[in-house]
Amino acid sequence: MVSTDVIERFPVFSGVDQRVLQIVSQACTTQTYGTGQQVFTEGDRAEHFYLFMSGRVSLERKLPQSWLRIEGITDVVIHTVKEGEVFGWSSLVKPGILTASARCVESSEVVVVRGRDLIDILNSNGEAGYNFMRRLASIITLRLTETAERLMHQTAEVETYRVM
Repeated sequence: MVSTDVIERFPVFSGVDQRVLQIVSQACTTQTYGTGQQVFTEGDRAEHFYLFMSGRVSLERKLPQSWLRIEGITDVVIHTVKEGEVFGWSSLVKPGILTASARCVESSEVVVVRGRDLIDILNSNGEAGYNFMRRLASIITLRLTETAERLMHQTAEVETYRVM
């Protein structure tokens, strides 16, 4: 169990009724991962939803074999998780397969909840569930926008290099 004070610090839970936060907190545990430790692996079944408390975790995607141009580079960092952010949302939606890997760049502490348990809680509390999913959709939109902007910036750098 994790304190409701900890849970409500995460924007995805802002405005959620205290009664629902109490139920969610009972389903949560804290976990510490060491530097270099894998939290989960791209392509595996998504089991847990994570609330990031401290440290540094990078979300990484495997590069397709046909894209490998630089020897030894097989993964690309798509996001570095910051305090107060969430990850592992694949555990809340179908098909429930992880679309990235999560690796600790430094020792990290997270709050963990089984995706299935969180879905059951949200389904049983309609308004809280709706508000949670709305906030989660906003977070996903922001993350996708940041990734697209970073990709455009990197593409522009490559094109500038080609012109020179």
